[in-house]
Amino acid sequence: MYLLDRELKKRDDYLVLKISFEGIDAPTYADPAGFIKAFLEMLKDKFLFLKENRFAGFIDQHLLTTATMPELSRLISQLVKAIDLNTVLMIDEVDKSTNNQLFLDFLGMLRTKYLKRSEGEDYTFHSVILAGVHDVKTLKIKIRAGDEEKLNSPWNIAVDFDVDLSLFPGEIASMLEDYAANRDVKIDIPFF
Repeated sequence: MYLLDRELKKRDDYLVLKISFEGIDAPTYADPAGFIKAFLEMLKDKFLFLKENRFAGFIDQHLLTTATMPELSRLISQLVKAIDLNTVLMIDEVDKSTNNQLFLDFLGMLRTKYLKRSEGEDYTFHSVILAGVHDVKTLKIKIRAGDEEKLNSPWNIAVDFDVDLSLFPGEIASMLEDYAANRDVKIDIPFF
């Protein structure tokens, strides 16, 4: 995340908002208004650090009046439209939040905005990057009392991945050699 943040800062058409959910405590997740306030305060602090005082002031004006996901959605639209750059939201330590319905509602709101933006009907972050130490697939499961699991997929947006993944015979041979050495097996590498 640090390296991506550093690279995007070199460009004039991107603004990166890198925050962490590590400091959000359980009582904050129990209250939608408290969660929204904590999220907006993180964004405000990031804007102040970036010396983007007008956006920090904009958030400050709406901090106490934004208490629901629809209100947060409208605020994000207004903010991103005013920024007028490819705004990337990076959230670290999301795995702390994955078993919380409020967090899943937050992701669902962001996904809805993304889909509407693709149809030209909304403004939202150019990209949202979620990072944590657990596999992102755990975002699909909401654990409930009594070990009841609820499958939930608020973040299933796929984007074309335009990277040439073709390999040359020499590259394949070196991988097979490594595999054969690791597994102590014999492979007819020229055949493969």
